[in-house]
Amino acid sequence: MQLFQRAFERRDATFSLKDPAIQIMRDWFGGGPTASGVSVSQKTAEALPIVWRCVTIISDTVATMPIKMMRRVERGKEPDTNHPLYSILHDLANPVTTAHNFKAMMQRQLCLWGNAYAMVERYPQGDIKALWPLESSRMVVDFDKQGRVTYQYGTGADKQDWTFDARRPPIFHLHVYDLDGIHGRSPITVLRESCGEAMAAQRFAASFWANSAQPAGLLLYPGKLKPAAKQNLRESWEERYKGAENAHKTGILEEGMKYQQLTMPLEDAQFLESRQFQASELSLMYGVPPFLLNQTEKATSWGSGLEEQMRGFVSITLAPWENLWKQSIALFLLTFKSFETHEAVFVNNALVQGDLKARMDAYAIEIDKGILNPNEARELEDMNPREGGDEYKNINAQPSAARYPNQHRSRR
Repeated sequence: MQLFQRAFERRDATFSLKDPAIQIMRDWFGGGPTASGVSVSQKTAEALPIVWRCVTIISDTVATMPIKMMRRVERGKEPDTNHPLYSILHDLANPVTTAHNFKAMMQRQLCLWGNAYAMVERYPQGDIKALWPLESSRMVVDFDKQGRVTYQYGTGADKQDWTFDARRPPIFHLHVYDLDGIHGRSPITVLRESCGEAMAAQRFAASFWANSAQPAGLLLYPGKLKPAAKQNLRESWEERYKGAENAHKTGILEEGMKYQQLTMPLEDAQFLESRQFQASELSLMYGVPPFLLNQTEKATSWGSGLEEQMRGFVSITLAPWENLWKQSIALFLLTFKSFETHEAVFVNNALVQGDLKARMDAYAIEIDKGILNPNEARELEDMNPREGGDEYKNINAQPSAARYPNQHRSRR
């Protein structure tokens, strides 16, 4: 399947600055200005280590959790490996993209842009053949005159247009923080000022180290210099003494010239503390707990132990993303028939498991009470069943599937 390669460009003779395409181009190629004087876009903000790390943690974790298509049965649900979507979401999204990479790419676009798109390729009978991720920066979503949702990808010769069809949606669309139901909003756009402050501090730090970790200074000359002489003096001084590699070199001043160093600004401005505060503030943008960002110098309200903090990360940070994926898969990828009988489930057991002893003690209690049988406990540990392991110790206990009562949903 050929993906679209032409850069997004606007060829209309006239356009409005409120046009979604122009807004997207503004964000991508420089974004809007901030009070700090730094222009912020998704591309530039991603270069901030704290933004990169937050987005990477979320996208990699989401990608690591397998998605299984589950079929509802009389009591509970079970994996349906024969469902057309099972292998696409669990193994290969398309012939050249693994399910892991597909989820990572989509989640990354979602975190940076507030939108993630994939083209849905179908067989003639309607079953989904493959999912092809698209660049969020090149997609424009709008309503047509009939009130239908439309998708435009690129312009010119490579322009592609789709119209949403509830029976066979052409685009798989994940979106967050939207105000109208179709246009997701990037957290970077919403919190542009905070990103701008952090980027300004990063640039200041880079300039500081580029100047030998020394503040600016003045060359004092007792006489009067012509403009050309001033320029030559400044250039020759910076060429010899500017930069970390030139630090601590001995300078020689002639004809009564003196060097006066300006006061050190970093201590008064609490520069390091400011950068730490900005990193903490930006981590709030994605809800990533401090312990995953190596910010352990302060007390955390996420829990006292690593296991407890990890459960908080799964239940508070990841759960909304999982639910978004689950419901979007149902809306865009399931047929009307499958909508009533199947659902997508993220398997995150590995993320919330306690230590080995705690797990074994819990399994022993559940097996003793007849809540689980040995094979169900083995399955939770990714172990194969053993002969006789399907028997419950308490013969009067109900099967564990009773813990998951059948839930009926109707599609609007």
